[in-house]
Amino acid sequence: MLNSIELLALLTALFYFVQAAGLYTLLRRQIAIPHYLSLLALLPAALQAALLHMLIDTPVGQNLNLINIACMVSWLIVLLLMIPGRHLAAPLLMIVLPIAGLLSALAPWFAASPIRPLTGEWMTLAHILTALLGYSLMMVAAIQALVLWWLEKQLRKAPMNVSSWLPPLQLQEAFLFRLISAGFILLSIAMAIAVFGVPEAFAQTPTHKTVLSILGWAVFGVLLIGRFRYGWRGRIAVRWTLFGFALLALSYVGTRIVIEYLIGPR
Repeated sequence: MLNSIELLALLTALFYFVQAAGLYTLLRRQIAIPHYLSLLALLPAALQAALLHMLIDTPVGQNLNLINIACMVSWLIVLLLMIPGRHLAAPLLMIVLPIAGLLSALAPWFAASPIRPLTGEWMTLAHILTALLGYSLMMVAAIQALVLWWLEKQLRKAPMNVSSWLPPLQLQEAFLFRLISAGFILLSIAMAIAVFGVPEAFAQTPTHKTVLSILGWAVFGVLLIGRFRYGWRGRIAVRWTLFGFALLALSYVGTRIVIEYLIGPR
């Protein structure tokens, strides 16, 4: 028999998958997406919030294992995509919603990592929050870069097959750099808090994680300078975005995979 957490996880995933299928059908038929359909993502997002609370907030502390963090990032991305409006968000939601559903369905089945009590550790919580928000924005930027790459490729090969309802390429490119700018600011704040606010925890961070994080942050910084000073766009922007996000993903996800599933928590 499934327990309440597992039932909630499966229900959340079902709602996400159904809405993603609806968005895909409308986009494929080149039908304008009603605003209420995008806002319906708030329903499974509310269920996912309840699920995350049950998984992370335990009586003895917070369970921040890799799958829970990934599930939280997907939840943040769904909420962030409610901001720009349905025209920009719909193609991204079509990609993000199934990922959020899959992570929600899988989360209860993964073993808990060592519990860490965070009550009262405000600087640590601030670092985690800003880092997660920055990482989420950069992940959305990476997905948006893939959408831009696909759209540019389609416009070159078969422009008639591209949905007329999709936002113009220039608008989507401007949206990409707004995402990167906001994510860069949040990552800068997170790094500053780590260095000056929680120096003990920062000193214990694996060296390769620190180096990869700084390199990823620097790549996005160079990309922003290139954009505003030299007008970088198109394939250059896509490549730099994907490269920068790959470094950030390796710095965190790669480290957590090694610690939690290969070496084992200490």
